[in-house]
Amino acid sequence: MSREIKFRAWDKRTKVMRHWPWCIWVDLGGFIWATPKKCYQTPNHECEVNLDGKFILMQYTGLKDKDGAGEVYDGDVCLIRVDFSQPDADKSDCRNLKVHIFYDDELFSWCWAWKEKTGHGQLTCQFNEHEFDVLKVIGNIHQNPELLS
Repeated sequence: MSREIKFRAWDKRTKVMRHWPWCIWVDLGGFIWATPKKCYQTPNHECEVNLDGKFILMQYTGLKDKDGAGEVYDGDVCLIRVDFSQPDADKSDCRNLKVHIFYDDELFSWCWAWKEKTGHGQLTCQFNEHEFDVLKVIGNIHQNPELLS
């Protein structure tokens, strides 16, 4: 299964979310190689963009909300419906949760995390750990940090 690779960027200076419509390769040195609309392999057609700490890039996860209108990106805060039921359980354990979507480098996986109201701290699940549906994207950690509290 393939998904569209695209990004958006949080402009730390202007506090504005920007669409990032370029083809991008992230280099470990902090540079981004980008070309508008098409990807070229020859240096003559590439430009080097140094983020220089001014932008935070967020990648599209490939998920959409239940209406198919809202795309889910790294850093989004979403309402999701999760089925925690055990296969042999007599009753269903479905819950609606407010979660933060992120990519975990150690797990090499997209994850979602939420804070338990019981005060046990943050719990993290990989996308493939439980069945879930994105009900709605309600914001992101940059424009709406209050959603995480």
